[in-house]
Amino acid sequence: MALLAGAFHLVAKADSDKPTDTNQSDALTIKPDKCISLRQGLVCYQRVKFTWRLDDAGEYCLVEDSDADPIKCWSQQRAGSLITEFAARESTHYYLIDRVDNRRIGKATMQVAWVYRNKKRNRKRWRLF
Repeated sequence: MALLAGAFHLVAKADSDKPTDTNQSDALTIKPDKCISLRQGLVCYQRVKFTWRLDDAGEYCLVEDSDADPIKCWSQQRAGSLITEFAARESTHYYLIDRVDNRRIGKATMQVAWVYRNKKRNRKRWRLF
């Protein structure tokens, strides 16, 4: 009986450890989240859809990690979406921020991969002719 009570206590504690608010990784999503380029180093092009949903309406913006200017902002919204073109040579992080205090609320990453890796060729080969 004590073993059963201990097991119930562990299950109840595990449930109480779950976050009650929206998880940062769940607040912002990107579909598809992978872009495949033919060769390493080439620009990868992909049409993507960003979606986000929060409990409270507010002033929110979607920003790219390396850019200070927002891609798009929403005013007094609890959810939003954006379809746009992705073009980059490497993986890129995107954030949903609260425009009032610049706090990051959600994060999504666009992974860039390639089919063929660039081979570094030794250009200093001996030639006979």
